Amino acid sequence: MWDGGVTPLRHGSQGILAALTAHRDQDMNPVDLERKLQHFTRYKLILNRLYPGQPLAAGYLLAIRDYVKKIGLLSKSGDPTTEHSIKSAPKPTHRNIEQGLALFRGKAACIRCHHGPSWTDGRFYNLGVDSSDPGRAAISLLEEDRGRFRTPPLVHLSKTAPYFHNGSAANLETVLQHYTDGAGEAGRIHLNPEEKQALLAFLRTL
Repeated sequence: MWDGGVTPLRHGSQGILAALTAHRDQDMNPVDLERKLQHFTRYKLILNRLYPGQPLAAGYLLAIRDYVKKIGLLSKSGDPTTEHSIKSAPKPTHRNIEQGLALFRGKAACIRCHHGPSWTDGRFYNLGVDSSDPGRAAISLLEEDRGRFRTPPLVHLSKTAPYFHNGSAANLETVLQHYTDGAGEAGRIHLNPEEKQALLAFLRTL
């Protein structure tokens, strides 16, 4: 729900329900979900054990919520500040990772938008990825919000491909190339090949 129509997935089951039912996302009817789950014996056993007394569809949503919480995408306590991000950043154990962290904070300026407990400022930007999608404008009804989408969290970044709101970047190299070519309101970053590899090395530690 990158257009901000509902609270982010990391805030709990409301975002998960919206993602399952939204026409531009999974477009699933909760009644149909309940009916489908009846055909999966293993799911029924697990969900009834974990969430006794709950309809299967409700247990399904709760299970996804709890899984997302376990892997760290739910908001953590604490003030979502840049300083918090720096303190929670993985300690560099290799020279190019340490260089990548310095680039993230400095020359590449990723930290302008990617900071806080989940490495996102929660704001909306047009990165020039998909001009046909109204993005935030579909919610705000403001033309200047056309093509703007919420800054994604960087938690478990190497395991959450594909990237961008529409999944158009298959890997982090493609994402970095987009920023090198020019990423709309985020501007363009200028890194040499060695710096790019260092930044990618750091990003894969998040």
